[in-house]
Amino acid sequence: MKRAGNYLFIPVVIFVIYMIGSAIFTRQMTGSLKVSSSEPNAVLTVSRDGYQSVVIGEGGSTIRLEPGEYRVGATSTNNQTFKIVTVEKQRTVEEFLDLAVSDEQRLESQKKSQKNLLIELLPYTGPSDSYEITYRFEFSATSAKPIIVIRSNNEQTKQSALEWIKTVGFNPDELDIEFTN
Repeated sequence: MKRAGNYLFIPVVIFVIYMIGSAIFTRQMTGSLKVSSSEPNAVLTVSRDGYQSVVIGEGGSTIRLEPGEYRVGATSTNNQTFKIVTVEKQRTVEEFLDLAVSDEQRLESQKKSQKNLLIELLPYTGPSDSYEITYRFEFSATSAKPIIVIRSNNEQTKQSALEWIKTVGFNPDELDIEFTN
């Protein structure tokens, strides 16, 4: 019986050494990103070009990342904000995301919410596939702006697409629209 216990001891020791070595290696090859928000219930996200955003916490969070450029965001019921940060090996980056809403931001938020309501109706294809209305986002360091994309072959179908937008209750003059063939 004593001998069986010794055989279990060796794999456990090897496993512990492996875990410690992995933790040290990870710590040496990554950096830390510490994100906090002005609102304690704000959802915090991090993303990198070519990858989907990942939720990392609410209000405040710390995460280890490979070196590189990341977009961190905070979203609350009333507002959202983004920043671009650079993570370096063996360093900690601290970023504060302020979600305070000014009157100008509140007005812009109302416009965005209308655009988002239109986006919920997209993609839309016109009669006989004469035009297609989709959307994309244009990202900056602090925001994600929705762009309505209208694909049409001629001026008549372009006008038909704009008319459809009006019939569902939106003013095309208040939207950021991109036309393609």
